[in-house]
Amino acid sequence: MNEKYEGLEVTNVSIHADFKGFTISWDAPRIGFGDLTIWIGDDKKLHVDTECMSNKFVSLVLSKLPAFMVVEG
Repeated sequence: MNEKYEGLEVTNVSIHADFKGFTISWDAPRIGFGDLTIWIGDDKKLHVDTECMSNKFVSLVLSKLPAFMVVEG
């Protein structure tokens, strides 16, 4: 993992009732804090507002999601 991403934590996951998506709140000591918002657009494609973070960072945030998941089946 890149040194600047050390200590990255997902602090909250919230579902949005007004659109088909959710927000992942994160905190990283060397970067700060922020949100990734993910939704399915009218074009039926997955969209992500990364707040200008890299694809690598987005992947690392997503890798922290299992702690917030309920696995069924």
